[in-house]
Amino acid sequence: MKNYLNMSKQFFFWGVTLCLVSFLIFSCKKREKEENLSTQENSITLIEREKMKELLVEAYIAEGVIATSPAEISKYTLTKQLYDELFEKYNTSSEQFEFSLNYYFQHKEKSKILLDEVRSFIEIKKDSLQKILE
Repeated sequence: MKNYLNMSKQFFFWGVTLCLVSFLIFSCKKREKEENLSTQENSITLIEREKMKELLVEAYIAEGVIATSPAEISKYTLTKQLYDELFEKYNTSSEQFEFSLNYYFQHKEKSKILLDEVRSFIEIKKDSLQKILE
């Protein structure tokens, strides 16, 4: 059982890491100039913590779908589609999501709390699904 818990923690860590890396690689729009970035960041608002938690939970699930999708499906297309739907659902943009991710990860205590809440929420969902399947 301990091995299973350790594997679950490692899977979660690598899943979140994969989520963030995939998002940054596939979903971010190209920036034309570095000067535009600083101007743009000044106009982007931070996603509040509770909404960010929900976004990260759904992004984690989306990354699971992407990782387990058949080889004949384009990972890029699937990633773009899932994240576009996610951003539309939460009325946000990839730029705002990236800006908020950078903010939370620059503030270690805030990011730790946020990721702990995401992990707890996913564990609760996983446990409830396991009970249904038993």
